[in-house]
Amino acid sequence: MSNTIIEVRDLSKEFDGEVVVNYINFNVAEGEFVTLLGPSGCGKTTILRMIAGFETPTSGDIYLYGKKINDAAPNERPVNTVFQNYALFPHMNVFNNIAFSLAIKKLPKKQIEEKVNYYLDVVNLSGYGSRDVSSLSGGQQQRVAIARALANEPKVLLLDEPLSALDLKLRKEMQQELKRIQKEVQITFIYVTHDQEEALSLSDKIIVMRKGEILQIGSPIDIYDEPINSYVADFIGESNIIDAVMHKNYEVEFLGKKFKCVDKKFPETTSVKVVIRPEDIEFSSLENAQLTGTIISSTFKGVHYEYKADIGEMEFLVQSTVEKSPGDIVGLSFVPNAIHIMRAEQRNIISSKMKQDNVVSFLGADFECEHEIAGQSQDVLAVIKPADWIILDKADKSAKLEAVIQYSSYHSERYECVAKIGDFTILLESITALKPGDRVGLDVDSDDIMIILDEEDLIEMDQEMDEEEWED
Repeated sequence: MSNTIIEVRDLSKEFDGEVVVNYINFNVAEGEFVTLLGPSGCGKTTILRMIAGFETPTSGDIYLYGKKINDAAPNERPVNTVFQNYALFPHMNVFNNIAFSLAIKKLPKKQIEEKVNYYLDVVNLSGYGSRDVSSLSGGQQQRVAIARALANEPKVLLLDEPLSALDLKLRKEMQQELKRIQKEVQITFIYVTHDQEEALSLSDKIIVMRKGEILQIGSPIDIYDEPINSYVADFIGESNIIDAVMHKNYEVEFLGKKFKCVDKKFPETTSVKVVIRPEDIEFSSLENAQLTGTIISSTFKGVHYEYKADIGEMEFLVQSTVEKSPGDIVGLSFVPNAIHIMRAEQRNIISSKMKQDNVVSFLGADFECEHEIAGQSQDVLAVIKPADWIILDKADKSAKLEAVIQYSSYHSERYECVAKIGDFTILLESITALKPGDRVGLDVDSDDIMIILDEEDLIEMDQEMDEEEWED
């Protein structure tokens, strides 16, 4: 799976001036099962439609086997799409639904019959050719839609939330079937879903998205065990996320205690975030416990109990097959491998001035923002995350600022960069490779500028982000 079949470079899409896909980059290897995962409205279906040719990129390029296909019509691309609503022809039987596109290509009747029967067998519907599609169950209709798409023998099969209309049991059965089919036909699958469990169980590679941007790319194990930030950790399963400090290699401090971990290469006394999954926490005797707490709620989930335990400074989520009751005092323990370290979220905090309502000035440029602070010409601080800078070509006239890259380091599909704007140092992140000496243009969206009066307001800002933004 080392051969790249699809390459997406700096791809963007706007609708009526609103950016829905924002300069994304990723590759898909031949034979991979790749999933675009994210909440509704994050841009994942728009990306699929651009690959299929149903939407035209506002900027950026899509390559298939190294050839740019931006201007190729949908029927000129060796890709097929399975839609959420199946889009079967109700007046045709199963055989004719699958044979439809083959008949348009005017293939010999015998060849059509062989292909249809072969793909009916692939999707476990042998003998269903004469059935009326309206007589089939939802899962069977989905199989017909997949067989119809596969019969064209595309290089890439695109699947847009194809299982969302099915009930839970049938959806799980179809997940297994999809993986089996993909392995049997050895076709590249690009799959769109908002279901984390579905993504983890199906994919070779997951692309986690939010607000039109890619947050992390990795294998299901990488995404689950080593989330890049709190949003990914919280979106991919349940998590306990704790502020911590790495004092040295293999040692992290949180909740007033030091713990052994498996992480290294952090500078000494570095602020980090710790992620501990609830299934990695075990009940232990109070004498041997690393933490102690009181059970405040218990929910039976079928295969395990889910508990909330008050440990004083925060509530811990614990999943266990051991039965406990609210009010029980419990010991909690976890092994070093259960402690996953994330870099603490970094911010650019910039001295600024509110020029008027919704307009803030910093670093020699004016920006629209979504914060009204009484009093013009009031001194404030603008807070911008490194990933929220819009990185443009230095010649782009829309750029508000120009920065020179001083340092660049590659981490988890992103380049973390230190840049200079005049004498001011900023942090930014880019999926595109940047190197020292590169000059880039910068802008930032109004909703990505947080205005505060002083640094003490950062605590309140974090609380707002936890309550609102991470629940997007």
